[in-house]
Amino acid sequence: VSLQEIHLKGCLSISTFNIKHLVNLKYIYCKNSTINDATINNFPVSLVNINLNGCNQIATFSIHHLVNLKIIYCGYSTINDASINDFPVSLELINLIGCQNISTFNIQHLENLRMIDCSNSTINDASINNFPVSLQVISLHSFSNISDFNINHLVNLKIINCSYTTISDENINNFPVSLEEIKLEACRNLLYTFNIHHLVNMKKIDCSGSKITDAAINNFPVSLENIRLSEC
Repeated sequence: VSLQEIHLKGCLSISTFNIKHLVNLKYIYCKNSTINDATINNFPVSLVNINLNGCNQIATFSIHHLVNLKIIYCGYSTINDASINDFPVSLELINLIGCQNISTFNIQHLENLRMIDCSNSTINDASINNFPVSLQVISLHSFSNISDFNINHLVNLKIINCSYTTISDENINNFPVSLEEIKLEACRNLLYTFNIHHLVNMKKIDCSGSKITDAAINNFPVSLENIRLSEC
């Protein structure tokens, strides 16, 4: 019962175990294991950090009861929208890199969330529109199905990575004034007619490998300290 950490990386003979009695457990690492939903549903309330990266036997689990959970990694797993919708309000970091079974989830209730990474996943515009106002860092790297989202309400956002995505100029025009860093490498759908003159807190922008225009550059805010335009 005194255990604080469990490492089960690559365990392929586990499925339904019950560790609810481990009331001091803080961290469980189940990367690339065969853990299933029923087991996750019985995780102890003490957990602070969960790693389910690469777990392909999970789908609709419920961890709403984990009121102390701060960090969850579900990258390249089979997690679905229903599970994400039920995430506890305590979460501060979510990793959904490469998740292909998600699309329209709603995490607006996660008022403590600071960072989300959805790179190379199948998330859509509607989900992004419902991101909580508390977010400070967003990564949407390598997205192929975004075009019409609006994150103007994210007044605490500092960093966004939209490199290698289908983001549009209009999306960028609606970026919140709080932003300090934007990454827009190789965004093939951009006409580069965007205007970010209103982003008066911007320190860094990366448009490497793009077809950015003079007009867009002329409208860069005076606050910029670092501009990357390699291979433009």
